[in-house]
Amino acid sequence: MKLALVHPVDSHVVDTSSLSLDIPAETTFDEWVDLGRQLCSNAKAINWWIGDWWAFGDHEYGVLAKAAAEGIWGREFGTLSNYGSVSRSFKETSRRRELLTFTHHVEVAALSAAEADELLDLAAQENLSTRDLRAAVQERREQKVVAALTRDPPTEAQLHQREVSALRNLWNCSRPSARREFLEAATEAELGPLEND
Repeated sequence: MKLALVHPVDSHVVDTSSLSLDIPAETTFDEWVDLGRQLCSNAKAINWWIGDWWAFGDHEYGVLAKAAAEGIWGREFGTLSNYGSVSRSFKETSRRRELLTFTHHVEVAALSAAEADELLDLAAQENLSTRDLRAAVQERREQKVVAALTRDPPTEAQLHQREVSALRNLWNCSRPSARREFLEAATEAELGPLEND
């Protein structure tokens, strides 16, 4: 692969491989800085590009894309799927925060769009690390659990109605032979009259 360094005075080509970046000896300081900027920009974008690539392929080609991607990515296919999931969570690219890392977005991808956006804004404003953002997400989850547990408990009548409804669903979903066996066992145990619908 070749990276072209564009400089007002001269242009050099940098050779790259999966394991190296061969910078020509005649590269000037300004060209070297430009290359650093390009690398930084690409490093920030590559996970989004990979995620968008997979999300597109998965959507358009389904199992064919999965087979091809597994051939390309091998053991790292799970990582590829995660990238695609995050990209789909932030399909509207306007919701992606340039100042934050891809990993910041990973931390909030499972939340609602409004909640994720709120936490990403907080992370950007307060310069939160991904660890700090993960802690904020965990704190939100814990607050929701506490709120759910401290709501008004159900009344006795509501509990009774839930039990009756659950039993009715179980009865209706069971096989007729299981119903007959249950009624026979209940009769033998002298549980009293039971009705078979």
